[in-house]
Amino acid sequence: MASRVDKGNVTENSKQSKSRPIWKPAARGQWKLKVDGSFVPQIPHGGVGGILRDDTGKFKAAFIFPIQSVASAKQVELCAIKEGLEILKALQISNVVIETDCLEAVSDIADRHFTHINAEGLIDDIRSNLALLSNV
Repeated sequence: MASRVDKGNVTENSKQSKSRPIWKPAARGQWKLKVDGSFVPQIPHGGVGGILRDDTGKFKAAFIFPIQSVASAKQVELCAIKEGLEILKALQISNVVIETDCLEAVSDIADRHFTHINAEGLIDDIRSNLALLSNV
């Protein structure tokens, strides 16, 4: 199940095919940044990646990074969101929908009262980046 972050609101995309997720382009005039993280509990590191496309599905940018010392799938997803926002800042792109498959990460970002020591400042970093970008 995919979730979206739009100005702190969480939207679930629950009508996806069970066999294979279907990618849909952003609404006209918007960009879509799809991010994901990889985590295996037995391995102390993971990876993040993302792809940015315009409303026609045309490729604009992508990223992939290793992440050291991870403890959970949610932590890796938060890292993916943070890295994606850094790419958006560097490219000076706004009016973006960010798509992730981790509803828990999206909910924690949207919950203004959320504080958790294990988030290691990731949520604060994400919120700071969101405040600097318009229409994300």
